[in-house]
Amino acid sequence: MSKTLFERIAAKEIPANLVYEDEHVIAFRDLHPHAPTHILSSCRAMSDQIVGYLRQCLDENHRADCALVVS
Repeated sequence: MSKTLFERIAAKEIPANLVYEDEHVIAFRDLHPHAPTHILSSCRAMSDQIVGYLRQCLDENHRADCALVVS
């Protein structure tokens, strides 16, 4: 199975303008921001439990302005 874009950035196979990283999370600036400050973040390892929690939060809060992308 091939790595996602976020996994490749986290592995530093693709360069990114990092603003934060630790053993669990990586955050970097969007290449094509839609706001003056647009930061993308990703867990280094997505589990089914994390994905389920994020989906539940988005559903419960009726967040049409948020996106959850899971590959």
